[in-house]
Amino acid sequence: MWRALSASVQGQTPFFLVGFPRSGTTLLDQILDSHPLIQVIEEQPMLDVLKSMISKLPGGYPEALSTLEEADIQELRKAYCSLLNKFTSTFPDKILIDKYRLNLIHVGLIKAIFPHAKFIFALRHPCDVVLSCFMQPFKLNNAMANFYSLEDSAYLYHRALGLWIKYTGLFAFDYHTVKYEQLVDSFELVIRELFAFLKVDWHDGVLKLCGTRPPPG
Repeated sequence: MWRALSASVQGQTPFFLVGFPRSGTTLLDQILDSHPLIQVIEEQPMLDVLKSMISKLPGGYPEALSTLEEADIQELRKAYCSLLNKFTSTFPDKILIDKYRLNLIHVGLIKAIFPHAKFIFALRHPCDVVLSCFMQPFKLNNAMANFYSLEDSAYLYHRALGLWIKYTGLFAFDYHTVKYEQLVDSFELVIRELFAFLKVDWHDGVLKLCGTRPPPG
């Protein structure tokens, strides 16, 4: 159970766009960023920095998440905002969406620092996702190194999605699932439902993407 936050540490909470690689996050990123009231921050390691900060607290990461004091949370939120300003120009009148695909494994970390966080979860058929990840020439890093074989790709998918499912049962939090197959077949309907979740009005500018199917990302 996370500690309750006082009013002093409340503030703007971004939405988090998460999903396994090749599940449609890049397409959703483009759609969302075409809305004048939405700003997407793309694949920046803000949470990795916060995770490193928490690792230095008594108990380390992830144990220290359950014992964070309000002063700790305030410091972590300040660090997050500072990183936002470093990676992009932010606008207070816009909805911020932090798009980092594999942050789906860090729901516990996000909930500890942003208890009112909401999530957009990109979902695609696992067979398509696993095969696409295996065939995609990703830039090598610790996560993408898992895609050199179908077996490792499937194993990572199983573990990551299993953790997401566990989080949805453990925490009470708002999330909206966007299925890639439904998005490409019923574009406007799916995006209208997504905008309703974000509480923004429809914007015709997103229709320019309706006839295209860019890589799912």
